[in-house]
Amino acid sequence: MSASAAHQRNLWLQADEADNPSVRFLLVLVIPVMLFSAWQFVRREENENRLALVASEVALRDVDVSCPGFWARLVEITPNAGWVDFDEHGRPSDKTSLSATTCRGLERVWRREQTSFTCLIGGGCDALIPDRPPKAALDFRRKKANQALRKKSKTTPKKPEAAAGYRPHRKTAKRRSKG
Repeated sequence: MSASAAHQRNLWLQADEADNPSVRFLLVLVIPVMLFSAWQFVRREENENRLALVASEVALRDVDVSCPGFWARLVEITPNAGWVDFDEHGRPSDKTSLSATTCRGLERVWRREQTSFTCLIGGGCDALIPDRPPKAALDFRRKKANQALRKKSKTTPKKPEAAAGYRPHRKTAKRRSKG
């Protein structure tokens, strides 16, 4: 028996050892999960590209949009609809990250499952913009407006003093002498 024949025989034996029920079961589980993940990745990339076109038009420059993938959506808990990072000079970055709710709502509009952007406004769980502002936001706006009024009243110049003269109906009025 030659060395190459012995080597092939060893490979076949190792391959046969790997062909057992636990490996087959693992493949039955792994392959569908990988196919599902690939499908979700392609779907997310398409949605991000569509949203990037809109964001670029709004910002008047190229902007990338990032949506969380399927597995990230399972653990995402953010109160924000999305966020943009700013550099040390206050300029926004060329990438925006959207929450899963935002991406899903905008994708529904694109797929015509919803006919308008009103799905993003209201009191439902997918609403990004509440139909009524939160009480804290109203209190903050009221407080800020009151502070502005107080500041304005402190800086308003006083009326010039009226010309001094005899005013008989005032308590401090002194009778003029004839003369």
